[in-house]
Amino acid sequence: MGKSDTPIIEDWKTYRLSFQEQAVAIVAELTTEEKISLMSGRLTREEIRSQILNKKKTHYNETPYWAGGLARKNVMPILFVDGSRGVVCQRGVYTAFPAEILRGATFDRELETEIGAAIAEEVLYAGGNLFGGVCVNLPYHPGWGRMQECYGEDSYLLGEMGSALVRGVQSRGVIACVKHYAFNSMENNRLNVNIVGAPGIVVEREERLLKGFARIHLKENEEQSVTMECPLEELTYFDEESGEMVLEQGTYRIFVEDLQAEILIK
Repeated sequence: MGKSDTPIIEDWKTYRLSFQEQAVAIVAELTTEEKISLMSGRLTREEIRSQILNKKKTHYNETPYWAGGLARKNVMPILFVDGSRGVVCQRGVYTAFPAEILRGATFDRELETEIGAAIAEEVLYAGGNLFGGVCVNLPYHPGWGRMQECYGEDSYLLGEMGSALVRGVQSRGVIACVKHYAFNSMENNRLNVNIVGAPGIVVEREERLLKGFARIHLKENEEQSVTMECPLEELTYFDEESGEMVLEQGTYRIFVEDLQAEILIK
């Protein structure tokens, strides 16, 4: 297999943000129809499902799935390539890495980042630009048919290994799609059900600690000063009854967790 023409860019985030003004200008010139087209895929649900159920000669995701794109403005489409053991396109061409359940058992974040980078190179070679194989499901039963796509049943392990894979994929300029946070832990019947949380059930989880955080790594006896900005909008949450972002009144304080060395807003 040949090599992809991946540009040598040290900081992909900064590179992409350099196009912010250009992107805003392009969007301002688009018609409503063109904006809607950017959110649309090229295949119907029936076409994709028939590939999954082996009703066509081509298998699922044999070529990258196109979505969006606008030639008039030189806007590239999203070119989706699924995983999670590596690129699924074509047949017998790309590397089949160990399943995530095995990689999770290594607890090796550096190795997972290297795997992510290797997968990203093959995504580019396949003609894709988005990898949809970062699976961080929290499995509830070991008999679930896609259990092998998860790192394990521990939420901290899922976060650490999932973020390591993302870093590797993004290091080559490929978009990393993290998926299946909740309510998607079945396979063939997943498009025919409506999963809702049971009324009156309160999830005992610090749900609003998602944005205001900073992470530092300290060596033994090392000290660091940490400066962290936390705008008020970072503390809002979506209220389903009003349909608006809400900021609760009250006093907010900084909480430092001593186990993971993370500074969190509580």
